Amino acid sequence: MNEASPQGQWEGHFTYGEGYTAAFQEKKVRFALDIQVEDGVLTGYSTDSRTQGLFKEPAKIEGRVDGDSIAFIKRYPCLVTSDQDGNSILVPEQPSLDIIYAGKLHKSFLFNRYYLKGSWKITGSIPNRRGQMVQYVYRGDWKVKRVKGFRGYKLNEHQTRASVAG
Repeated sequence: MNEASPQGQWEGHFTYGEGYTAAFQEKKVRFALDIQVEDGVLTGYSTDSRTQGLFKEPAKIEGRVDGDSIAFIKRYPCLVTSDQDGNSILVPEQPSLDIIYAGKLHKSFLFNRYYLKGSWKITGSIPNRRGQMVQYVYRGDWKVKRVKGFRGYKLNEHQTRASVAG
C-alpha cells in the first residue's frame, strides 16, 4: 500500500459547527473510515460512535481522490436526525441525507505519519409553517489518522464492521 494514498483504514473524530447548538459544537464524535481507491474513484465504509448499534450495516462512502485532495459523500442506511437533547432518531422510511466531506492528505513530519483533515456539510431545504421552503446548512470538521489493527466501531450486538464488509 502507498502510504501517501488515502487508501486504507483511518480513525479519528468529527465535530459539529455552523447550524448546530452550542452544546453540539462542543462534541467530538469518534469515527472510522475504510477507504478503497482505484483510478481516482473512492469507495468504502464509515462507522461512528454516534450511530453505533443503530444499523446492521455501515454508512457507505463514494467520491474522488485527486493528488492530495479527497472528496466523498457519506450516506447512512436511512435518515438519521437528532432531538433537542442530541439523541439520535432514525427515520427508516426516508433516505439518508448526503453528508459531503472534503479534505486533504497531510503528513506529520514530527511523527512521520499521514492523516486526513477537512470539513463536512449537509445542505437542504424544509418547508416552514407557511409552506415556504427554507434553506439550511450544517457544517463541521473532521480529522482521521491511518491506523494499524483497524477496529471500526461496533454496529450492533451481533455484527461488527469487519463482518459486514467481509
